[in-house]
Amino acid sequence: MQVVRLVDLVGVDSILRDQTFEDALIVGPAVIAPLERVTMQNCSFSGDENSLFIEVQPDRSVIGVIGLIATTFKRCRFENVGIIGPPDAIEAIRSALLQGTAAQQAEQGMSPSAQPMAPVSEERTVPEAPVEAPAEPASESR
Repeated sequence: MQVVRLVDLVGVDSILRDQTFEDALIVGPAVIAPLERVTMQNCSFSGDENSLFIEVQPDRSVIGVIGLIATTFKRCRFENVGIIGPPDAIEAIRSALLQGTAAQQAEQGMSPSAQPMAPVSEERTVPEAPVEAPAEPASESR
């Protein structure tokens, strides 16, 4: 399994664009912000839902997060990675991940508390989370 540190793949704008990851271990520490066209298929996240999600108001700018645009994750495992976004987007993502967890646990005859957060059992597109990406640094004139 390939180990991927998303922070190593972004530039100063903190945006990851047009990438596909398959059968990878995505490791943090990191916080991701699904911005546009993010798909997760058969992925799992470590941790419980109370520590996984960070809600921010839609009009609030944030820094220090990795924005995702046109990014696909297939059969990936996320370790020490949180998800940030406005409350409605976080609720949609939480619901999709929990539905995937419940379906997988039922298939495996497990009780709902028997495993950590979320394998997503079928392809799900993460709803857009319009968290503003950090502004590009101003160029210095000399």
